[in-house]
Amino acid sequence: MYDATQKNRLFECFDSVDFTVYGDFNCPFSYALNERLFALNLEYRVDFRMVQHAADVHSEQVNLEVLSALTTEVAEVRRRAPSTEINVPMFRPCSAAAAALVYTICRLDPIEAVQLRRRIFRAFWVEGQDISKPGTLAALLLDMGLELASPYPLSNEELSTWQSEWANNTEFEGVLEILCQFFNVQHNAVRRIDNDRQIRF
Repeated sequence: MYDATQKNRLFECFDSVDFTVYGDFNCPFSYALNERLFALNLEYRVDFRMVQHAADVHSEQVNLEVLSALTTEVAEVRRRAPSTEINVPMFRPCSAAAAALVYTICRLDPIEAVQLRRRIFRAFWVEGQDISKPGTLAALLLDMGLELASPYPLSNEELSTWQSEWANNTEFEGVLEILCQFFNVQHNAVRRIDNDRQIRF
């Protein structure tokens, strides 16, 4: 949690966003990118737009194919970003509810939304929690001292627009998060994520 002075300074960062990220909570490469942004103290200089790389996945899909894909992806993250703490989960949950929650909190307090985004990422990729479950998300909110006065919608026009931008832009090739709109960021600090899933920092 931040005091008023710290929050005011962070709000100034949001006025000078350097680039945009399209990422998914159930993607380990999105998680690794978010962790690196945190380590570089750049997470408040990013417009991080949550999308769904595969909207039909859900946590009940527990089989060898899913586990094999997760194992391979996590191994690649460990190889390319060895300092990133990450474990192999047993399932890949639907990320729609988590994305909608972060979006809703961001409309109320973008600084807390950044912290919640990292907490949700780590709840899944480090702790193996099912972030598609309302109870899990409610507990994460409670842990952070946050609460919502009313239920939040699971979809809205802006989230749908982000999904369409990610899915329909040929630059993204429909695979993973892409850094775009480089304005002032130094390339030796954060570089583009290539379409072959190579994470370069």
